[in-house]
Amino acid sequence: MKTIVVIAIIASLMIGAPSAFAYAPSSKHPISDMLPGYDHGVDDAKDPCEPECHIYIWHSPNGFINQTKELIDGYVLGFCSIA
Repeated sequence: MKTIVVIAIIASLMIGAPSAFAYAPSSKHPISDMLPGYDHGVDDAKDPCEPECHIYIWHSPNGFINQTKELIDGYVLGFCSIA
């Protein structure tokens, strides 16, 4: 019973944690960042992952944490336009 209570408390605390750290800097050139993000998103959505994946965002240092808000928005739009 104690385990369930501890898990519930930790889970409730973690719900707010992602939003506290989800900050992406804005770009001085939003269009020039959004277009390559869109292209990478489209390419990643089309990747069949056979025999291996070539997902742009998974390769260091390309993760979302190192990108601007505009590139992330473009990536998501591109990925969702295919997937």
